[in-house]
Amino acid sequence: MKLKFILLFFIISMQVYSQQESPKQQHHIYTDYVEDDQGKRLQGITVKILGGDQDVTNYNGKFSLRAKIGDRVTLYRDGEKINSFIYDGSSNYQVQDLLEEMDNKVSSNKTIEQLSYQVVLDSAKYYIKKKPVKTIQFVEQALHATSNKKKTAKAYEVLADAFYELKQFDLAQSNYVTAYETLSSDISLKLKFAKAYYKNSYYNKSKLLFMSILTDKKVTPFQKINALEGLASLSKRENKKKEAISYLQQALKLAEKHNITPKTTKLNTKLAEVLSLQGDLNKSNIYINNSIASAKKESKKKAISQTL
Repeated sequence: MKLKFILLFFIISMQVYSQQESPKQQHHIYTDYVEDDQGKRLQGITVKILGGDQDVTNYNGKFSLRAKIGDRVTLYRDGEKINSFIYDGSSNYQVQDLLEEMDNKVSSNKTIEQLSYQVVLDSAKYYIKKKPVKTIQFVEQALHATSNKKKTAKAYEVLADAFYELKQFDLAQSNYVTAYETLSSDISLKLKFAKAYYKNSYYNKSKLLFMSILTDKKVTPFQKINALEGLASLSKRENKKKEAISYLQQALKLAEKHNITPKTTKLNTKLAEVLSLQGDLNKSNIYINNSIASAKKESKKKAISQTL
């Protein structure tokens, strides 16, 4: 089965806390990178040790954590788990595809019904951008394959994603509503739900969801930036240009702090646009130039990462 992520790592240094500790208890500085199956290194992936450190991959896909042998390392994108593995201290390590990993977990006592659900739902997710109509067909099968409340909600979320991709925003919203009834603490879902409300002109509901994301203790910088962008769009629509600028500047500050270059480029462009509408052409030009510089920086980073 095709691997979603290949992680090759080396131990930079080792810290021994006491002579009594066994090798399994010793913490290492574990530095690694994450890439997709095309060899492209991925930025913005949250990497967590269960009950321990966490880090977010930089533009070159790298992260660094304190870990000990036996720790479970989990990868998240936009708050959603995408893979996990056990750190074993080896010098050459590969992470299995989630489906393959699931097949190998004999002790998990998964039924055929549960396995079918996971396989079908992953297929549905795969086709969201390419063939959203096919996603809808897979989701229907997934819903027939489970009676679990949480799994059903996840299926409705994927169904909503497909309708959103098809620009059928009313259907997307209704399915996000169904998913949200069970998964109300899922920030990634909240973001999509808020955007669907916006597309359907439910501006107050959209704003409430975006605001709730900002105050969520589990929100990631990337999610917070998206919420601020959403609030800026709402303010801009209401002709509250100063408010929109404030939200965009907060988002830009976060993007710069966490080196999220694609967002930096986009936010500079948005700020230039709003400032232009406000009539402040001098400041608008500054942000346009910043956007151009950021885009060049992003291209340079991509070129460097491809040579590494």
